[in-house]
Amino acid sequence: MISSAQSEEIAKRYGLGAIPESVIRLTRLVAGQDADLAMIATVIAQDKGLSERLLRLAFPRETTVRTATADEIETALMRTGMGSIFVLALGDLLVRAISKTFHTMLGIQLELTPASAAPACAGRQIVSEVTFSGKAGGRVYVHQSEDNARLLTARLLGLETTDPMTVDEIGDAIAEISSMGAGNFLSNLRDAGLPCKLGSPSMARSDAFQLKPGPGGSREQMALRSADLVIFVDICVDEWNF
Repeated sequence: MISSAQSEEIAKRYGLGAIPESVIRLTRLVAGQDADLAMIATVIAQDKGLSERLLRLAFPRETTVRTATADEIETALMRTGMGSIFVLALGDLLVRAISKTFHTMLGIQLELTPASAAPACAGRQIVSEVTFSGKAGGRVYVHQSEDNARLLTARLLGLETTDPMTVDEIGDAIAEISSMGAGNFLSNLRDAGLPCKLGSPSMARSDAFQLKPGPGGSREQMALRSADLVIFVDICVDEWNF
């Protein structure tokens, strides 16, 4: 169970408060034509959340979270490639948008966790996809179990989870949530000074969902959890233009 203090901190960091200055600084560096790796490393090193996410990208086999210096962050950036900078910046704004959507539409408070720490999403999944283009191009996937989708549909429609629901009702509910999430993401990108174009959200059902980044691409897998559901978030940057 998330404590009230934790909820307040999550609300501040992921969508219910102002975007942190560290994220604004990172997106401005990303958007610049002369981004300096040392400056980017310094900004990331000063933000615990960004640092931890970068270390997971650079050292996926490590199970413990550690504090890193700016020099170590710079080494991690060289190890992961420049695309990881976009993944960090866009991923923070994306998580913030999804958290705000779930809070305002459904009254659900989500907590960010590494995907590896969340229970596996077995069986058929409901997959929402949004493409983005601009300074960086890529795709966002939000996927969840059918049980998750039923829970969200019930909450949105004011039903009990045991009430009968049609496939169309579940699809319409997830589509509505996805559209608002995409709108919040677009708003966050603009507020952070990293405008992108988003495609219309699409939805599909898959028995074996697997994200494969394009050649030279970067990706990050995250999970957002509440007491009774898990939402998996994958962001893939296929190309970037400095």
